[in-house]
Amino acid sequence: MKKTFALQLILALVATGTCSFASYAKHGSDCSELKSGASCDGAKTSSLPLIKRDDLKSDLGNVKLVDALDSKLFARSHVAGSVKIPMGSAAKLAPDLLTDKNAKIVVYCMNTQCHASDAVGKELKGLGYKNVSIYREGLQDAVAANFPLEGTDPKEPIPLKEASK
Repeated sequence: MKKTFALQLILALVATGTCSFASYAKHGSDCSELKSGASCDGAKTSSLPLIKRDDLKSDLGNVKLVDALDSKLFARSHVAGSVKIPMGSAAKLAPDLLTDKNAKIVVYCMNTQCHASDAVGKELKGLGYKNVSIYREGLQDAVAANFPLEGTDPKEPIPLKEASK
């Protein structure tokens, strides 16, 4: 059963252009092991609207933030008030975490090179959420911009296992 789900997830990611099969095999479903500057093959641009740092920072109290990274990274560092919805989990988690389908939702992941936020954003749109945007610069930029952070080591969002060059 787990192998079937994993295969379905990989095929869905490849079909949506989020990550290539090779990238998924190398980096996993959330790009969490990518080193800054590395690339998660696939969706280089988002079909969803993008929000820039200053706009997000000034609107933090009016948006629902969604962290698209895995549980380990979320526990380590996330923008304060974010909810965790990793790729492939929106159908299961969103109904309880995001009850208003008209709310302004901003999805982020690690940085511009990771596209887990695109995948989760597309999942949310597919579930009927109407106002979903992507914070492309992600957690690394949020740390640099002094966003309010939470977690066990909130100022260090770079993955522990960096991909080697």
